[in-house]
Amino acid sequence: LRGTFTDEIRFTSSDVTKPDSLDGLQLTAIDTNNQPVINTAVADTTAVTVASINHVTIDHLTITGGVKGIVVSGSSATYVSDVNIHDNDISGIASTVMSTISAIELSYAKASVIHDNTIHDVAVTISDASSTYLYGIYVSSGQDIALRRNTVSTFGMNSTLTVASSHFSYVYTFYLNNVS
Repeated sequence: LRGTFTDEIRFTSSDVTKPDSLDGLQLTAIDTNNQPVINTAVADTTAVTVASINHVTIDHLTITGGVKGIVVSGSSATYVSDVNIHDNDISGIASTVMSTISAIELSYAKASVIHDNTIHDVAVTISDASSTYLYGIYVSSGQDIALRRNTVSTFGMNSTLTVASSHFSYVYTFYLNNVS
């Protein structure tokens, strides 16, 4: 990848050729000193989505805007394996309309690593919702997952709530659910 992109990047297993049952995908910078920028400043967008693909590497990207930065997932029936998300700079993830916001999500995965990412300047401003969830790195339903040397800073809620009923806000820099 090279340049600035304003659209979502989405890949599913049908987008990858699988010779001899081997599949894979690498989204990376050609020049790591000149990272590609994915600027999805549109509400309700995810910068990079990868679904049901093994051997995925996403590295050296700059992601700004949108409600989710990087989302890689398998399914409860088929976990993805060997996912490596590293050396990305993710900022400006924000929303005024969505109640779940995250910089990096990894679900239904095994034997995977999230390392050396920088997540910063993430704020949620929602004035009318019953609950809000903000995640820096969210890992759910994983086996043999490693988190190493990730940095999360300037991260949180910026909301004036006007809800008549109660409101719950959850802010997690790192969130692990059902991970062994």
